Amino acid sequence: MILVLTEYYPHKSFPMPVQKCYLENLLLILDYCVILEERLWEVILDRIIEIDVEIRLEDLPDEDELFLENDDEFGLFVMDDEQELANNNDIEIAYKNNANKLDAMLGLMIQYLEAVPEGERRDNVFKNMLKAFDSLLLHTHKSKFTQFLIFFICKQNRDYATYFLKYLFNKLEVEVESPIIQRTCAAYIGSFAGRAAYIDISHLKEAIHSLFTWIHRYLDKNEGSYPDAERHAVFYSVCQAALYVICFKQDLLSNNFDHGFMKNLRIQRVLESSLNPLILILSTVVQEFHQFTQNLSYINCGQILERNKNIVLPTKSSYGGSNHLDTFFPFDPYLLKHSSQYFKGYYTYWKSENDIESSEDDDFTPDHDSVQGKPSFQIDLSSSWERAQFMVEDNEEMNMSISPLPMSGYMNSFY
Repeated sequence: MILVLTEYYPHKSFPMPVQKCYLENLLLILDYCVILEERLWEVILDRIIEIDVEIRLEDLPDEDELFLENDDEFGLFVMDDEQELANNNDIEIAYKNNANKLDAMLGLMIQYLEAVPEGERRDNVFKNMLKAFDSLLLHTHKSKFTQFLIFFICKQNRDYATYFLKYLFNKLEVEVESPIIQRTCAAYIGSFAGRAAYIDISHLKEAIHSLFTWIHRYLDKNEGSYPDAERHAVFYSVCQAALYVICFKQDLLSNNFDHGFMKNLRIQRVLESSLNPLILILSTVVQEFHQFTQNLSYINCGQILERNKNIVLPTKSSYGGSNHLDTFFPFDPYLLKHSSQYFKGYYTYWKSENDIESSEDDDFTPDHDSVQGKPSFQIDLSSSWERAQFMVEDNEEMNMSISPLPMSGYMNSFY
């Protein structure tokens, strides 16, 4: 049966009503044919990802263009001298139709997740989603929104969020994993812990502590090495994730500030190490971290930043690749208009004071009172997929976001 369902799954080019209808029926099968559940989740997510990776963020539809489908149902003829323009328009419409399809399909998936009863049934759904995540999403470079299904189900049960982080830390820990997978896990840890507003202070601190535990163990083996974005890519990715979380949750950390906790992270040792992470991780993360720690006597970024101004790194790494750290933050803002409503109050947005005042009526952002953290800086991406600039309704340009050794403290909390 699974072979038949897979074979007749509509091609990604099929219009949205066809995609929704087929998906609705697959979700019905999930409820009464448990033996197929694990395989069906893989089929469903695989086909959603196929549409996801085709989306260009700059082509996300405006309100008037949502649910526009170019089915050519009226059979209009196009004159020869208009053919080239029509072809270009068809391409643009195809991109925007993909966004409409994904918006509708993810909205349907979220509605299904909302309706799953608590207990064993929901636990099984989460486990099967995580298996599909492991086999599909973790290996998909350009997925922009599909991973938010995990983000959503984790907010339904805080134990799921804990287990998801455990899974990511375990993958980061295993040295036989490819560096690409380890770096991806680091990106997911940083982006999830930074963006999920439902993670409490105790689990947040445990995650940060575990990231720095990994960093210090890496330095124990590699102190004396020179900065190299390719050779030490996992190290820089983990450093970036750790500082990213601190920056995003700086208000939560400040309201529950623990100097003993911060001192025990031994951050200064990391910053002053020969691998010099501040010279390679995203500059906006570095700048905000520097601002956050200016009043902490045991963390001093200023001298390191001044010294780094006089350091010119080779353009090529020792392996021959680019000596530049690629950045990826999988939970950058969710910009599909209709399904975005399901994340209000559970997602941490960057907020400057002006943004807070001007976005109270914005349909894309939660009420500012429910947002944890309102940093006063704006992040301009350098290499994430969110570098593509686009507009969301009447808001200003959304340039506020930035698109694997045992973890002794954090990992023990999972058992």
